Amino acid sequence: MNEVYLKAPSLKPWKPDHSRKSLCMLMSGGVDSSVAAFLLKKAGWNVLGLTMLLPMSSSEEQEPVSICKTLDIPHYFLDVAEFFKNNVIRPFEKDYMEGKTPSPCVDCNKAIKFGIVKEYIKNHFGIDNIATGHYIRIIHEGDNTYLAKAVNHAKDQSYFLYCINKEHLNNLYFPLGDLSKDEVREIARKENFSSSNRPESMELCFAEEGDYRKALSCSDKSSGSILDTEGNVIGQHNGIWNYTIGQRKGLGISAPEPLFVLSIIPEKNIIIAGSRSQAYCTNVSAYKINILQPKAYKPETVLHGKIRSTGNTQLCRIKTADEENLLVEFLEPVFAPASGQHLVLYDDFERIVAGGTIC
Repeated sequence: MNEVYLKAPSLKPWKPDHSRKSLCMLMSGGVDSSVAAFLLKKAGWNVLGLTMLLPMSSSEEQEPVSICKTLDIPHYFLDVAEFFKNNVIRPFEKDYMEGKTPSPCVDCNKAIKFGIVKEYIKNHFGIDNIATGHYIRIIHEGDNTYLAKAVNHAKDQSYFLYCINKEHLNNLYFPLGDLSKDEVREIARKENFSSSNRPESMELCFAEEGDYRKALSCSDKSSGSILDTEGNVIGQHNGIWNYTIGQRKGLGISAPEPLFVLSIIPEKNIIIAGSRSQAYCTNVSAYKINILQPKAYKPETVLHGKIRSTGNTQLCRIKTADEENLLVEFLEPVFAPASGQHLVLYDDFERIVAGGTIC
């Protein structure tokens, strides 16, 4: 907790209200978290607004304060900048230097939002429940609680949240899981929220103009060879961190057919490129497994797998599965699974079964 600092209350200080349940709403100041906070308060929750201060926090910091003032709920800033650097940005840089394609949003959700921030809220305010403006659903069926895709598939963010601890599911709330973006903006307009027409935020919040290369502090600028699948030198790269598996643009190679990055070998400082057909495969393995449905996580089970945040799921069969490693076989080949990205498995009802980091 030494890397996390709570600022003085932005508005009125937090006070428990034993007549109703309390909840902490993580607020960015954007339209999604603003509407989520509004819906929770309307539903009767005693809401505390909290905004994380990150290394790239800017003048927009006052947006969540304004929203909380409008909603008449307390608000605090929690400085997690140092923890974010150590647990999101530095692993992100390390992965790219090792030829991987990381997904820092997954790391942020696991280590920050639903990790140290949730723990801090519990210890400091005595609040177990936490909510965000993510588009994802919590489903309660009898004694079971599931994490599922949002109704609006175009905005679904379940791929980035598969890493949530199963034990935390009963204390999480995602009010936007059943809504479309248009419905959320319409609520914001009706309530005269300043965020109602705010543009969509970038997926990679700490990269300038959305370009991950500008977030890397690489000291080694060495170039190297690009080889074809037979080992012939066909071009030169300008640093392996500038490339990702499946990448087509930026290779600078003239060839009869388009070339794609097939693999990155950091220890030899080389990149292998080939045709699009060569980038497809059926077997995908993962490690650092998070299991949300133990009964469905077993060999020979056919599930719906996803290897990147965009695109649809595809049918796959679990070949091996334990708490550390996962291997699935897709019924149809998938394009360019990248080490460092994530393999997320869903059941027939769009509920997450398990997920892990592709290796």
